[in-house]
Amino acid sequence: MTPFKPYQPESRPGETMGLVERVKRAVTDDAEEQYTYRCGRCESEFESTEAHMGKVECPDCGSHDLRTVATG
Repeated sequence: MTPFKPYQPESRPGETMGLVERVKRAVTDDAEEQYTYRCGRCESEFESTEAHMGKVECPDCGSHDLRTVATG
């Protein structure tokens, strides 16, 4: 009896993007969305591609006391 092998689709040379990533790219913009934040400690304003404020820190002082800045 042959051992079970999970299905692995063939990939073309140079193709590393999976199905999920291809679908995401097809339905979203190619450019990542930018979020603008203002630091509550040093008042620095900066942009990040991270949407969750808990994962962002001020690049100038390292504070996590941030506020989103309305754009548009």
